[in-house]
Amino acid sequence: MAKVGETLSVEAPVDVVWGFLVRTVEGPQDFCGGVYGAEMFVRVDGTHGCTVATELGVRTERMQFDDEGRELSFEMIDDTPCTGRIVARVFDNPGIGNMLSFLEYEVELEPRGRNGDAFVAAAQDEVRETMAAVKAKAEATPR
Repeated sequence: MAKVGETLSVEAPVDVVWGFLVRTVEGPQDFCGGVYGAEMFVRVDGTHGCTVATELGVRTERMQFDDEGRELSFEMIDDTPCTGRIVARVFDNPGIGNMLSFLEYEVELEPRGRNGDAFVAAAQDEVRETMAAVKAKAEATPR
């Protein structure tokens, strides 16, 4: 299973960065090219899910929000051409002050079936582009 990740320093308060990260779920097309939209739903088991339409097709994810810990996680489910998960979190460094946050993401996916390799590569690029957009939007927010 391929795993990629990165930690970005963001010159913005944690709450601002977290707000933009949550907005990536509500409107991913505003943060990443090649994503056409998303539809959120509640699954039969009570968990939240999201169907994301991309250039390569549709993928379905089980979502978990940890508002207190400022972490989002997405697990690929159903007929998505890959398995694995994506995690994004926001945290601060108390020793530095409240104007510097860290945005960390991990993408751990394995191809499955037809187009699996392309789906994994596209998902990694999408997450990288989305996190860069979150950073840019948070840093551009007036304080």
